[in-house]
Amino acid sequence: MVKIAHFNTLLKCLYELVSIRTDDDLLGQFSTLAEATSRSRSFLINQAMREFIEREAWQISAIWTIDCSNGER
Repeated sequence: MVKIAHFNTLLKCLYELVSIRTDDDLLGQFSTLAEATSRSRSFLINQAMREFIEREAWQISAIWTIDCSNGER
């Protein structure tokens, strides 16, 4: 039993539970994709969030670079 408790504590350190509201269609698309790829919905949603963050961070960085070169930042 101690090992299971330790494992659960470790998981809490590695992952944080997030709750969101989304429409049934989008969630259904994740479910369909998860089944087709043998991945979990959680895996696919995390992957989508990572890609979104990378894309948005790149755009913000590019905007700041342009602003800095114009002396605005």
